[in-house]
Amino acid sequence: MISFKIEQLFSFMDLLFLLAQLLLFFALPYLLAQLNAFLGLQKYLSNIIICYALGMLLGNAQPLLLSESLGAQTAETAKLIAFVSVLLALPLLLMTSDLRSWLRYLGHLGKVFFIMLGSTLILALAFAYALANGPYEELPTILGMFTGVYIGGTPNMVAVSQALEAEDGLFVLLNATDVLCSGLYFLLLLSLGNSLLGRLLPKFKPKGALEEEEAPAISVEQYNVKQIIWALGLAILILGLSALPALYWPNTQGEINSSILLLSITTASILLSVFGPSKHWQGVYPFADYLLLVFGLGAGYLANFSELAQDGGSYLLLNASFLGLLLLLQLFWAYIFRIDRDSFMICSTATVMGPPFVAQISSSLKNRSLLAPAIAFSLLGLALANYLGVLVAYLAELF
Repeated sequence: MISFKIEQLFSFMDLLFLLAQLLLFFALPYLLAQLNAFLGLQKYLSNIIICYALGMLLGNAQPLLLSESLGAQTAETAKLIAFVSVLLALPLLLMTSDLRSWLRYLGHLGKVFFIMLGSTLILALAFAYALANGPYEELPTILGMFTGVYIGGTPNMVAVSQALEAEDGLFVLLNATDVLCSGLYFLLLLSLGNSLLGRLLPKFKPKGALEEEEAPAISVEQYNVKQIIWALGLAILILGLSALPALYWPNTQGEINSSILLLSITTASILLSVFGPSKHWQGVYPFADYLLLVFGLGAGYLANFSELAQDGGSYLLLNASFLGLLLLLQLFWAYIFRIDRDSFMICSTATVMGPPFVAQISSSLKNRSLLAPAIAFSLLGLALANYLGVLVAYLAELF
């Protein structure tokens, strides 16, 4: 009897902690945005940067503050919050945009995307040649996994590692180094990308009216709350319907297929923007922007670098070198071909970070015209990355 009551007590405490974490993750972005606006720092420090950086700080501080079991629970909750918030934000962003403006940039972004893709392949083969006699015995496998993740995303790193029969320990290390390196890259892009890249690359020239985000206030009281509720209901419906084929055709691990899920969400949302009234609804975009801040807080929290504390230094150096040189190579081609700043930032994010992070860059740039085509090419990267990752690994064996 006593044992039962103790178990009930722990279950009740776990539930309270879960509710507190949910409240914290959904309230903090709003409060931080209001504080940022009150202090007048939005021109220098965007809300996205604050949420992502705070998430990284909290995520790496939790081993010092929480027990191992509680820390694992909070990480799983943060993962779920980030997953759901971005999957709801994407249809809200897409259903309120103008398809005609997207189509104007499809060919232009296609050129930029394939420049990014080609840069990854060139650099991977260059590393294979330069480090052929280096200290990394699994170099072909590592480069194949790098190719997969920096053309597609983490699901591709998983798929390529399984296709090449990589050891589980190698995947854990490389995934941890990728989270650190790409997370710092993304934070740098959000904070300094606009000003620094604006000095090197031309400004974006809109073809027609530029779709910019609405007023930066997150509070929805000044907007049509009824329309926001309708939009959120449609987004949940789209998410539910899109999950059906993604569950019916799972990935290689037997889990929900993220590629099919994102493709279904994007297609349904675009159709709704064309044939439905949602693109005229007020206040939906700021609410979607708020969900992206929640995603940023959750994604930053997951960037826990404790896995690198032991035996990860050499792999971290390799990953940081690869990603740093990749970005320099991409920037070199962008400078040569006079690619504008917005297209470079959003396509680089589409390949290095994957579809969920594209929306955050689009919001940071206040440029929705590139959002849908960038997501489309990011999904294409997810489709191609498995093939190219395995191809690079086999070619690297020849050096």
